[in-house]
Amino acid sequence: MTAPSDETSPLLNGSISSASVTHTARDAAYARFSPAQKRVIVMLVSCSSLLPSQISLQTSATLLIRAVFASGSFIPAMPQIARDLDSTGPVISYAVSLSIFGAALGGMIFATYSSYYGRRPVYLFGLPLLCLGSLGVSRSSTIPALMCFRFIQAFGTSGGISVGGGVIGDVYPLTERGSALGIFFAASLVGNAIAPIVGGWGARYSSWRNVQLGILALGLAVFLGMLFFLPETAHPGSRGIEKDKASSGNDTGKWVWLNPFSCLWLLRSPNIMFVTLTSLTVLYTDYALLVPIAYTVGKSYNITNEAIIGACFFPMGLGNLSTSYSHLGTAVL
Repeated sequence: MTAPSDETSPLLNGSISSASVTHTARDAAYARFSPAQKRVIVMLVSCSSLLPSQISLQTSATLLIRAVFASGSFIPAMPQIARDLDSTGPVISYAVSLSIFGAALGGMIFATYSSYYGRRPVYLFGLPLLCLGSLGVSRSSTIPALMCFRFIQAFGTSGGISVGGGVIGDVYPLTERGSALGIFFAASLVGNAIAPIVGGWGARYSSWRNVQLGILALGLAVFLGMLFFLPETAHPGSRGIEKDKASSGNDTGKWVWLNPFSCLWLLRSPNIMFVTLTSLTVLYTDYALLVPIAYTVGKSYNITNEAIIGACFFPMGLGNLSTSYSHLGTAVL
C-alpha cells in the first residue's frame, strides 16, 4: 500500500522550500558586508571592549561582568587619589564598587536596548558617557564627585562587552564566528593585563588625573571610529522597533521603555546559574585580593611606586588571556 501522493509530497516539498528560503535569507544577512568591512567592524568592537578593561577590572567569564581597563588603571593609583582628595583608601575603594554596579547595570540596559533599537545607537550613546565620566573623574575635587563620575564612566563603557558579541554574531555565520570572537575577547583580556601597568606608570610619572584624560582621548577616538565606520549590523527586520513599525503600520517615534532585568530569568537554567556563580566567585576573589593591594602587599614590602603595584596585576591578566585559547584553556581545566 502506497501513501497518497497528495498528502506526503506537498508537505515534504513545502518543508524543503521553507527551509531553503530561510537558509537563503540567512546567507543574505551575513553577505551584507565585505570581508574588509567585517574586519573593520571586529576591530572597532574590539577597541570598544578594551575600554571597559580600563574601567572596572572585572575578570569573570560572563559577559555581564567582564569589563576591565579603567579600574585597572584606577586601582594602582588609589593611595595617590586618597592623598589628593584628603581621604582614605577604604573610602576610595567605594568608587571601585560603584563602578562595578554601573558596569553591571549598564551591561543589562545596553544589551536589552540593542535588541530593540540596534547596535549602533547603543555605542553612539554609551561612548559619550564614557568620555563625560572620564573628564569628570579627572576634574573631581571631592569624593561625591569622584563617585558620581566613576559610575557614569563605567555605565557608559559597559556596552562594549555586552553588545560586542552580538555585533560579531550579526556579521559572521556560526561556522566563521570563532576567530572573530577570539580577537574580540583577546582584546578585552589584553586590556586586563596591561591596564594596571599603564595606569600605574602614568600615575607614578604624571598624575592619576592625566591617566583619566588619556582614557577620555581613547574613548573619543573609538567614538569617532564608531560614528564614521560602524554600520548598523542587526539583521534586517530583527530589531524590535522594526517589528513594532511593521505591526502598527506607522512609526510614532516615541521612546519605548524596556525591562533590562528580564534577562535575569535566564538564571532559572541550572547551567547558566552554576556558571554565573562560578564567575562571581572568581570575581569576588580577584577584588578581595587586588583592590587593596596597595595597602597590603605595597605596605608589607614598602612598595610606593604605582607602576610596580600595577605590575602585580599582570599574572592575573596573563592567566585570563591564556584561557581565551580554547585548547590551552581546556587542557588547564
